Amino acid sequence: MTKFWGLYRARVERKESHTDLSKLLHIHKDTYGRKERGETDFTVSEALILSAHFKKSLDALFSIENRKEEK
Repeated sequence: MTKFWGLYRARVERKESHTDLSKLLHIHKDTYGRKERGETDFTVSEALILSAHFKKSLDALFSIENRKEEK
C-alpha cells in the first residue's frame, strides 16, 4: 500500500481531519481516507481543490518522492 505523505503532512500541520477534507471535496470521509492512503485515485478536480486549499503545488502533495510504500 502507498500513502501520499505530502498530503498527509499538509493535513496534519493544519490540524485537519479526514472529515474536514471530505467535506471540502464533497465525498464520504472513508472515501477520502482510501484516497489519501493511495488505495483509490484522486480525480484531477479533487487534486486541484486540495492544492488550492493547502496553497501547495500538486507535486508537493502528490509526487512519487512523497509517496512511500507501506507493508
